[in-house]
Amino acid sequence: MNNRDLLKAIGDIDDKYLIEENDVEETNRITANKMVNIMRKLNLKYVASAILTITIVSIFVFGVNKIKDPNNDIGTVQNDRIIFNNYKIESSGDAAGKWIDADVKSQFEFLNNMAIPESYELVRQGEIYEPANSEDMDYTKLWQYSLIYDLKNTIQNNSIEINFTRENKIISCLLPNEDELPDSIVGGKKVKLFKMENKAEAFFEYNGYKFYIKAHTISEGDFINLIKSIFTDNKNNLSESQLKQKASEIFGNDYCETDHSLEVGGDAITDWVCKICGKMSSNSTTNVPEICDGCARTTERCNKCGKLERK
Repeated sequence: MNNRDLLKAIGDIDDKYLIEENDVEETNRITANKMVNIMRKLNLKYVASAILTITIVSIFVFGVNKIKDPNNDIGTVQNDRIIFNNYKIESSGDAAGKWIDADVKSQFEFLNNMAIPESYELVRQGEIYEPANSEDMDYTKLWQYSLIYDLKNTIQNNSIEINFTRENKIISCLLPNEDELPDSIVGGKKVKLFKMENKAEAFFEYNGYKFYIKAHTISEGDFINLIKSIFTDNKNNLSESQLKQKASEIFGNDYCETDHSLEVGGDAITDWVCKICGKMSSNSTTNVPEICDGCARTTERCNKCGKLERK
């Protein structure tokens, strides 16, 4: 058999996915067996099967480790499973919508706790609007939120884009058939991860929002840590005394004297964020609370106004 046949045979091996160390042991076994079967079919009579298996496993492990950045600190837990699909996300061809600059970070507490690498800075943030109907030429329907970070002191395209929406899709972004792509498990949540050349992308849903994150020239570890920081329940990072201290700083220490049951809001789905823990929620009316029920119980405060409740 000549070199061309050998390379062709090896080329038949499925390398569709880049798999992190969590699944390396099982993957090595499957891949090694597959390669041994291929070589046997090609009648490589002069290679001992045991030696061939050991050699192939060694090459495979080296290849996986070579892909992984040695400086990465992914911080995966035992149940994490990181799989980067070898796909490039295409544009959906939808209109880009109407961008309006807005202070998105002040609206969502979790955005202030994201693990953005220190070498990046926020350069733009805003809201994207779409037409509410076919006659709406003013683009009045809020569709999604976007933040753009860029690498400091560089003119190259090294941005991190974070987009999220409660609608059924991310504007101008077409995801391949999700059923055909394996999920990663990041911080106990399902995530679709993609990687092509120097760009990493992620799709996932969390707290009723669809997220799409795109990053250029970022290590796999930093990318995974960024996603995990969004999943982190900020309330769980603070002790009870810290939550009470934060509530006191925001709302003061006056007692609630208002009967909020008399307050009636408008009939519209309204997004809101707990001002203590940053949890995102939505109400069927415009009359939304200041803090979530969990923080209200922990801090002994009225969830409508944030003031202290009398025992």
